[in-house]
Amino acid sequence: MVDPDPWYADWKEDVDGAGSDLIDFMRGRFTAACIKGRSWWCVERPDDEDRPAANKAEWEQRKLGDVSIYAIDNEQVLDMEADARGELRWAIVHSIETPREDPRRGERGIIHETWRIYDREAVETFEIRYDPSSQQRPEVATHVGRKAHGFERVPLVRLGFVGTQAVKVKMGLRMKTLSGTALEGFWLLNRLADAQT
Repeated sequence: MVDPDPWYADWKEDVDGAGSDLIDFMRGRFTAACIKGRSWWCVERPDDEDRPAANKAEWEQRKLGDVSIYAIDNEQVLDMEADARGELRWAIVHSIETPREDPRRGERGIIHETWRIYDREAVETFEIRYDPSSQQRPEVATHVGRKAHGFERVPLVRLGFVGTQAVKVKMGLRMKTLSGTALEGFWLLNRLADAQT
């Protein structure tokens, strides 16, 4: 038996670069799927800054093989398309931030909206920045760029009970197919919503 690479043990303890443990991260994603019907996360590799590594030593030194994951709210995924096997062809992710550079001065006035269009080869980014107190929201977003993400498929993972195609799960010694309807039964908030309201 071959021992796994020590990288995996380190990565499990910090999957997002902010100290999140893999089990805690996945627990949060499962909880979000139970509440909202679906949860998402993105897988990212470090930016090589358009300077590919010359050799494996440089690749390891620059940590270009490291991977991080971060959560995406279900509401942030504006649209997506999947093929017949359920694999994503593309997805559009929208985020809104109001950054504040210095806590001692200024307020969170500037709105920064970003749209990222992920496909099987690259991610294309568009953005709008504006101050709602002094200007209207621009109608056209600025194209920031298109960059290869380094994966062979869309680097978004979805876990959900809504619109999910049938899946095979192992029950005891046999494989059983659960329909999308059966999976929807796991969506807890869908069952409890009436009682809560």
